[in-house]
Parts: sequence; C-alpha cells; structure tokens
Amino acid sequence: RRSVSGFKSFGKPWSTVDGSIDHHPDTDLLLRGCKLPQVKEALELCERSHEILIPSVPLAGWDVAFAAQEDPEAPAQLVLLEANLSCNFFRGTVNWEEYGNILDLHFQALDRKFFG
Repeated sequence: RRSVSGFKSFGKPWSTVDGSIDHHPDTDLLLRGCKLPQVKEALELCERSHEILIPSVPLAGWDVAFAAQEDPEAPAQLVLLEANLSCNFFRGTVNWEEYGNILDLHFQALDRKFFG
C-alpha cells in the first residue's frame, strides 16, 4: 500500500484527453494499461443511490472509493463517498446534445409539476 499525500490534481493538467495523465496524482501509481475492476458494480451503486436519495435531481457526480480488503485476493469494498450536485465535466468528454436533452426533459417535468 502507498500512503496518500498532496493536493490531488494541484499543478496537473486539466484534461486527460491527450493522455498526459498516466499516474495517480496522490500515490504516483502508474495507471496506464490498468483496468479498474468492479466498474459495473460501482455504476450500479451510484444509480441505486441516486434513485433512492435524490430521484428528482437530474444529474449528480458520485464519488466512489474502491477500498482494499485485508485479504489481497478479495475484491475491493465499494464505499459511496459523496454526491456532487454541482459536478463539472473538466476531466471527461460530454455528449452536449444528449446532456441538453436530459436538462430539457427535466425542466419540462418541473413545468408540468408546478404549472400544470
């Protein structure tokens, strides 16, 4: 295990599109070529949490930790850390048309709910 220190992305590039970020910003662990296990399970955790905790919010960014177990062969324990309700897109790519459609549907639903 590596200890965590530092300010995550402090001084790092703002985007990963060009592939310039290939090490974890805190641990310096090489990420290039690695696959993150349990991504499907983490996605399902976020979707279930969203449906239960904030079903009326159209978009949230969820932080999930993949916590190592004492047994190195055991899968990581998924820990839901937080929902970011003012999430941003600076580290990803976005289908802006689809995003706009989601927002349009949300505001139409709000109009129907509050104004008939």
